[in-house]
Amino acid sequence: MSLTPRQLACLRHAADGHTRDTTARALNIDTRTVNRAIHDAIQQLSAHNLVHAIGIAYCTGLLQVTPVDDQQVALVRLAERMGCWIALVPGRST
Repeated sequence: MSLTPRQLACLRHAADGHTRDTTARALNIDTRTVNRAIHDAIQQLSAHNLVHAIGIAYCTGLLQVTPVDDQQVALVRLAERMGCWIALVPGRST
């Protein structure tokens, strides 16, 4: 199973919480191109929807969790040792 670089980029942006409009601006492409890339990725991964496609992409190694600081790196390594899948969601620290 493989996806094009554009499909992977669009899934990565979606996984990071970006809208399709924001993704289009970041990748310097039209929103319709983003929609097509996401639609095609969903089809190729035999997913039910975008969230399912992102989950499949993480589970198959097409997308990786990208930690941004030492604490997140430690959390990702711990989860990997335990055989868990996690998502790092941007937000406020507590």
